[in-house]
Amino acid sequence: MVDKSIHLHDKAIDKIAKILPSQFVRIHRSYIANLERANSISTASGGSYHLVLSSEEAIPISRSRYQQIRDTIGF
Repeated sequence: MVDKSIHLHDKAIDKIAKILPSQFVRIHRSYIANLERANSISTASGGSYHLVLSSEEAIPISRSRYQQIRDTIGF
């Protein structure tokens, strides 16, 4: 079962990224994803990319981080 709860923090996202385990990677300026839950990467018109998780949720990937994420997860 996937926990879909939302957690709010008063810390900056870059500080949160530093304390999370290595499978959590910042994929966008507003998103950190658990790459162990990644199923695929989708490409939309206009050059936007999304990481599709095992829960079928799609999270945006910034263009500047796309290649790094793709190389890391091998999709």
